[in-house]
Amino acid sequence: MNKVRFMAELERLLRGLPSNEREDALNYYREYIEDAGFSEIDDVTDKLGTPRQVARSILGESVDKHVEVQKEKSNVKNNASIIWRLILYICAAPIAIPLVVVAVALFVAFTTVIFAVEVAMIITGAAMVFAGCACIIVLFWSLTTPQLLIVVGAILILIPFGILWCIGFYKLGGLVIRMIASLAKKIFVREGR
Repeated sequence: MNKVRFMAELERLLRGLPSNEREDALNYYREYIEDAGFSEIDDVTDKLGTPRQVARSILGESVDKHVEVQKEKSNVKNNASIIWRLILYICAAPIAIPLVVVAVALFVAFTTVIFAVEVAMIITGAAMVFAGCACIIVLFWSLTTPQLLIVVGAILILIPFGILWCIGFYKLGGLVIRMIASLAKKIFVREGR
């Protein structure tokens, strides 16, 4: 393989290297070939090896160099990163703590309001049932037929509607509590730690 084909094949095999390392390696082998005095038709693989062998050697050295650099950087970087995080946590504490307290207070207030509305709705349904039962007593004091029909209608509306109202808001309350618990889990519990 002549030097032109050798260099073209070597350049193709070194595509994965960073450009500066690739150029350094290619320049090194160009100079080496020129200094060795190969002609245009001489086979350079006898002295250098195949382009694949040379590329493996260059890539292996590059990987070793990068591993060493990363080891050096990681120790310094990890230590610096820990220090910077500590500084940021200390600086953020005066702001973060009140924000967390406010977020928790808002969540508790929201949950309390939802709970109070649910209880009020269930009590409203129970009051309708109670009013319907009270109308049964009034039924005995009704003097005229229209009064009797109004009281019977009130009984037939208030008791079933009150029961359905209580059951509906009880079920809705359970659903809302599950949604709030899910929301609280997403906000306050970090998974994977």
